[in-house]
Amino acid sequence: MNRYTLAIIIWIPILICASATATPEYLKQTNIPPVILSYTDLDRILVNVKSQVATANKSTNDKGSPSAKATIEAGEESISLPDWDPLASVKSAPNPGSAFRFVFTQSDSSVSRVEIDLSDFSRKIVVEGTDSAQVKAIYSYLKDEFTDFSVSFGGYGFRSALGFLAWTLGGTLIIHPFLYPTIMKFIDPSRTVIYPPKGTLLSVLFGVLVLVALFLLPWGDWLTGFAVYSGSTSFIDRNINWMSFVSLVATPIISILTILIKTAKMTPNSAQSQINR
Repeated sequence: MNRYTLAIIIWIPILICASATATPEYLKQTNIPPVILSYTDLDRILVNVKSQVATANKSTNDKGSPSAKATIEAGEESISLPDWDPLASVKSAPNPGSAFRFVFTQSDSSVSRVEIDLSDFSRKIVVEGTDSAQVKAIYSYLKDEFTDFSVSFGGYGFRSALGFLAWTLGGTLIIHPFLYPTIMKFIDPSRTVIYPPKGTLLSVLFGVLVLVALFLLPWGDWLTGFAVYSGSTSFIDRNINWMSFVSLVATPIISILTILIKTAKMTPNSAQSQINR
């Protein structure tokens, strides 16, 4: 008998038996909304997950060596924590942290993998293992906990859409007063068109303010997809300096706009040049 044929005859039954006796893996994963929380809260979540995983894998500790690692990032700064080291006690942790990744693995276990991946671009949790009940329990716990710290608006995608709308609005407010008379004249040559239209200065000013706010204000911090802080997570506490600056700048601007609006209302249309056909 050919030795290759003999090898096939021997290995095929072994592979079939191995696949038949392999323990199935259950997987639960989901994306979660933007999240803002403190290191203390994040640490508490991980401690509870560690306890649940240890209980679930108590009977399977001899099947695989457990491994856990957490990474926190902020721009180019990054720190890694081995095992289940507490986050709240790490003095060198960036404040705020803009990305967090945690991975636990233990092969052939009731809970063989727990993954938490949180960033400005996307946020997801993954739980995998051979025990569907344990996988579902830890998955539900993580989902509920992070949902409690979620915010309605934020993330790179949301800011991009909002920025596009703001850019369109600002540009329209600036260009509209200059194009409107021409467009109206083209549509109806018999129409008497006032140029420049009433409110031109206000429209242009509002458009400029929208574009300035779009590029100068810290929308990445205000509408972040994920952030973890060593102190308070309150919006006011986190942005008190910026709010004070905006209030200081907005006060004279509002006063000037009020004067311009009153002036525009008092200006008679007869004082403006008219374009007849």
